Amino acid sequence: MNGWYMHQLEHWPPSGFIQPLYVAFHLNKLAQDKLLLPQSINYFKTHQPIGW
Repeated sequence: MNGWYMHQLEHWPPSGFIQPLYVAFHLNKLAQDKLLLPQSINYFKTHQPIGW
């Protein structure tokens, strides 16, 4: 997965039916509060490595 995912914050995290391979990650001030929550960090950790 590569791109910007937070046009609608209520759609985070992605569906559990998706098995993501994160090759890039974008974070800006509009979404940082949601993406830096402990739940979001745990989500990323379950799908690491990111950016390899």
